[in-house]
Amino acid sequence: MHNQDNWVGLKCVVMVVRVPHLWNQTTREVLFYLTSLNCEPRNLGQVIRLH
Repeated sequence: MHNQDNWVGLKCVVMVVRVPHLWNQTTREVLFYLTSLNCEPRNLGQVIRLH
């Protein structure tokens, strides 16, 4: 990673793909999250949904 000093404490990079359906249209969203939390997928999923 570029400038590693800026990422002290980073433990996980999360990619979430959402496919929302609105009326007759389907789109695809790709979101990235950077976190200092432990990389437990189930826990991170709950945190992301509540955020």
